[in-house]
Amino acid sequence: MLSNRILLPQLYNSTTRNESLPFTVETDASDFATAASMNEDGLPVAFHSRTLSPSEQRHSAVENEAYAVVEALRKWRDLLIGKHFTLVTDQKSVIHLRRATRQQNQTTKSRGGDWS
Repeated sequence: MLSNRILLPQLYNSTTRNESLPFTVETDASDFATAASMNEDGLPVAFHSRTLSPSEQRHSAVENEAYAVVEALRKWRDLLIGKHFTLVTDQKSVIHLRRATRQQNQTTKSRGGDWS
């Protein structure tokens, strides 16, 4: 069928991966589930989602968004470790955590405390 040929995505093959193309990991959470997608050059490579347990559903939106990020990074750790990638989330507070870490690192460096 023509529709099958159009809709079937090209399979991801890590052995033929172009290392110059960084991954983009996008995460999101709702009151009932977390989801993530990993893309390379705008094309989907992997998806992950799961429903939250009743106790997790009582967590705040910030906690669930942060958990979605952690869960995605754990899920695709083998593909992401040692590589540059972009993390995309719509939760402003999670974005502020990264900014706070950068500011703290700059303060530490200016005081001579960075030995890396």
